[in-house]
Amino acid sequence: MDLMEHAAAVWARKYLLLAVALTVAIGVYALRSTAPEQYEATTTLQIRLPDTQVGDPSSQADFYGETVVGLATSRLVVEQALAAVDRDDDPDDAADDITAAADGDSFLELGASGSTPEEAVDLTVALADVLIEQVAAEQAADFANQRAAVTQAVAQLGRDRRTALSDGTDPFERAALDREREALLGSLRTIAEKTPWRLEVVVPAVEPRSPSAPTPTRDALLALILVLILGAELIVARRAWRGSLSVRDPAKDAGDVAGVPALVVRPDQSAAALTPLLPAIGSARAVNVIQSGRVPQAHTVALLAELLAARGEDVLLIDAGKARPTVHAEYGLDVAPGLAELRRSGNLETRLKDLPGSRGVHVLPAGEVELSSKTRRLADVVKAAPQDRIALATSVSSVDGLLDVVADLDGPLVLDVDGDITRKQLRSQVETLRGLGLDLVAVTVSTGDRTSGRRAAARRTSSLAEA
Repeated sequence: MDLMEHAAAVWARKYLLLAVALTVAIGVYALRSTAPEQYEATTTLQIRLPDTQVGDPSSQADFYGETVVGLATSRLVVEQALAAVDRDDDPDDAADDITAAADGDSFLELGASGSTPEEAVDLTVALADVLIEQVAAEQAADFANQRAAVTQAVAQLGRDRRTALSDGTDPFERAALDREREALLGSLRTIAEKTPWRLEVVVPAVEPRSPSAPTPTRDALLALILVLILGAELIVARRAWRGSLSVRDPAKDAGDVAGVPALVVRPDQSAAALTPLLPAIGSARAVNVIQSGRVPQAHTVALLAELLAARGEDVLLIDAGKARPTVHAEYGLDVAPGLAELRRSGNLETRLKDLPGSRGVHVLPAGEVELSSKTRRLADVVKAAPQDRIALATSVSSVDGLLDVVADLDGPLVLDVDGDITRKQLRSQVETLRGLGLDLVAVTVSTGDRTSGRRAAARRTSSLAEA
């Protein structure tokens, strides 16, 4: 699926996507608006390196900064800071409200949240104090360990030297021991003179003037964007998984699957849009239009009847789908009396002449009475009709529903399907129609907003009433 098809698939479901995204955003806004207020205070610390620091100062500062950032949210430091401000919060939960970041130039930003400005400031100050003490304590312990190690080495060297003197060791060996001892004593002096690096507060924490959380507007906006992105991808993934027809050119896909000419029919189109179907139906007197899909409608067959009438032909539009009648709704008529009543009794030709009509299209609804074995065949009605052309409309949820009327269908057949049909479903319907021996000559794909179709039906109803 290319980028344009991706965009077209999302655009086709834009109203549903927007409705879901707005609903989620409103829910997030309402939920976050009721959350308790949180305030955040920050302080700036600086890493002070000793003048005797060996190596690149910037790299040393970066290393120390990363160390302090990790230390700031450690359980030990958080526990001590909470104890200093007399808060009994869980250290793990409190750590989530603490932020620490190094800017790469020996400065660190330390922040903490609280339910009041004072609480946020107190915790931030306590954290800074604990960090400063912790860094100083760890360095003091490190220096003490270094001194202890060197002192132990000096003591061991002294014992080795005394042993060497008592054993009359070679003077060169004693000299080597003396040089090693001097080196160790020099290390002790270096450790004693060594200056540790330290943390200092350079920008103290101040009470925040406004809460940092909740932020319902920002959170709702983020939720809206997230749902739009995820929803768009879900729409595209669903269409790809289902094997739906192309959104940009469903007629091409439908034609490739069915092996016959295909045409897209939109609710706002005029009858002239179906002109490409005329070569397919030819001069046959009776034309069958099977509308297969979830939404019963007769828009396509009504357009076809109007197209034939516009060419100067007298057209009879018959609703042959008694199980799911649609033509009466398209023209604002009652479902009865109609075809079912006509097939039971009465003079066919006379009654067919008296049907309501407009602009050369006479409409025969489906009717309501139950049919019997003595009922006239639909073919008899078609044969007796005085009109030039007959358009037979049958609406079914799937072509399997044609089994009851297939014997009455004669002549070219146009299959009208919903735009959300899959290639697999269309292929199955085409195979079923051909298996029933029907002459499938074209496929139409009904797409778009049904509201436009309802407006077209209203115009037909008004025209019929005027006639």
